[in-house]
Amino acid sequence: MSQRPRGEEAGAADVTGAGGRSGGPGTTAPGTTTRGRPGFRRGWPRRLRQLILFLLICLFVVAGGLVYGSWADDRAIEADTGRAVAAVRHVGALRTAVDFIDETGEFRSPPTGLLFPVGLEEGQRVRVEYDRAEPERVRVEGRRWTLSVVPALSIIVVGLIVAAPLWWLSIRATRRSLDDPATVTPATPRGEVGM
Repeated sequence: MSQRPRGEEAGAADVTGAGGRSGGPGTTAPGTTTRGRPGFRRGWPRRLRQLILFLLICLFVVAGGLVYGSWADDRAIEADTGRAVAAVRHVGALRTAVDFIDETGEFRSPPTGLLFPVGLEEGQRVRVEYDRAEPERVRVEGRRWTLSVVPALSIIVVGLIVAAPLWWLSIRATRRSLDDPATVTPATPRGEVGM
């Protein structure tokens, strides 16, 4: 019986060991190209679009809540309206603080600020309407919930402007990954067995 040289035995052992066994995970069929994590490369654009849709839905909910909250406050004030003259104490980006004395002579300083305060300045005195049942709910006299429509639409528009290029980027990345032949494994012709 002839014996194989030790060098050939060592080479065969190295080839078999690279995949654990012949034809195992360590071996690659001819014509097959593997590049990193093709599943991840193809999957991130879809996940990005899902995230964009989720954030846009959140923006629509916030905008709708803004309009609905203003409408509900208006209805409550109109159901039992009290009137007073308020002093604008502070004008901020998110809140305009006012002080006033209601019809019962009680001093009021609503913690949530004044509704529809556009155009007011600190130190200004302005006529306000409030809900007698809940005097902390107060608005500038003559202003209505329709003023909240413009800020709500602005939120949606800004969200769409930010989302549009990201959506386009994800679509482009998906098309490029589908057109990339390096991520596709050629099929083995019928009747042949890949070696």
